[in-house]
Amino acid sequence: MSDGTFLLSISGQIEWIDLLAPAGTAWHCKYEFFTGPDWKIIGGLEAGLSQIANVVNNGDKVVLNFPIEVQFKSTNPYGLIRMETTGQVRINVNVVTQEFQSLGYDVGKTRD
Repeated sequence: MSDGTFLLSISGQIEWIDLLAPAGTAWHCKYEFFTGPDWKIIGGLEAGLSQIANVVNNGDKVVLNFPIEVQFKSTNPYGLIRMETTGQVRINVNVVTQEFQSLGYDVGKTRD
């Protein structure tokens, strides 16, 4: 993009919630993205609420497999996206940038 903007695409899923959930309870997960003033969502949802998952056995992980897909546009990496959830949640995401390195920014390395 010649106007100095770059794109960031995030896709993945909220896999499960790890807690000592008693049998017979129901759980869900709410997420929300927070960004700096230069960031704009150009696709996907800023916030979401998963389906309800019921716990059958005491101590089971609450499996959600809730998909997340969102795309952002910005001219400045300051105020990079922050995602908030409540509790200990496993999130698996893929991040794709476009035109980020051509603007002089380092994309870093992946971690496992």
